[in-house]
Amino acid sequence: MGAVAASIEEEVARLNRVVTDVLDFARPIRYDISRADLVEICRDAAQAARTGQDAVAIHVRSHEHEAPIDTDVERLRAVLVNVLTNAEDAMRSRAEAGPASPILVRIGRNESSRWTVDVQDHGPGIAPEHLGRVFEPFFTTRKSGSGLGLALARNVIEGLGGSITIDSRAGAGTTVRLTLPDRPAASGARA
Repeated sequence: MGAVAASIEEEVARLNRVVTDVLDFARPIRYDISRADLVEICRDAAQAARTGQDAVAIHVRSHEHEAPIDTDVERLRAVLVNVLTNAEDAMRSRAEAGPASPILVRIGRNESSRWTVDVQDHGPGIAPEHLGRVFEPFFTTRKSGSGLGLALARNVIEGLGGSITIDSRAGAGTTVRLTLPDRPAASGARA
C-alpha cells in the first residue's frame, strides 16, 4: 500500500508541475528587475540543482569576481536551475560509462560586451532530429518532462533582452548559452 501511495503522490506532484508550467507559459511574464551579481545567481542555481545523493558535480567558473547585472533574479535563477537539471539528467543517463564529469558553468563577456553563461555537460547530446524542436512547447523526450521547461526559459531570457541557444553533438554533450545585457531594454522587461 505504501508504494502505491508514494506513486500517487509522485504523479500528483508531476501533474502539479505540468499545470504550473502551462499557466506560466500562457500568461504574460511580469519581471521584478533589481541589481544583482550574475556569478552569485549562477552559484545559487548550481546549489539548488544539486539534489539527491546521485547529484552530478557542478563547477561555476568566472574570470570576473563579480558580474553586476540588472535582472529578475528569481526568474533567471529558475531558468538556470532548469538548464542545470536537464544537464544532470543527461549526465545520469551516461552514468554506466563511468564516473560523471562535472557540469561546467562559465560566466563571461562576449564580443558585444553582453554577459554569457555557458552550461556544458558531457552527456549523450541531443539527437539531431530533436535539436530543432527543443524550444517548442510540449516537446520532450523525457518521461517526467512537461515539454515546457526550455520553452519557458526562452520566453524569460528573451523578455530580459537576451537569447538562449543550444549546441549539441550526439555522444559529445551539450552546451546551453544564455546571453544577457547588463540591463533589459525598457520594452523588454516589465517591472
